[in-house]
Amino acid sequence: MPTRLREVEIAPEALERMVLDNSTEAEDAAIFDMIKELKANRVSGYLIAFYTPETYRIDVGRFRIHYMFKDEKTIWIVFIGAY
Repeated sequence: MPTRLREVEIAPEALERMVLDNSTEAEDAAIFDMIKELKANRVSGYLIAFYTPETYRIDVGRFRIHYMFKDEKTIWIVFIGAY
């Protein structure tokens, strides 16, 4: 039985921030590889304290991805940037 992938929604602001932080082609590839991994598996990111709803962070090189689970089938990415 094939694994069902989650749907990933990326906020436009997250993509704009990624561009503003001058991501390279290699960084873009690594970020989108991590997003593919998030779609397939529940990657254990760090829970960001005091965020409501629960928001997680995963590091990809110098970039950080902040995401939350809308439901069991949808991941919402709210931030992709370097800080």
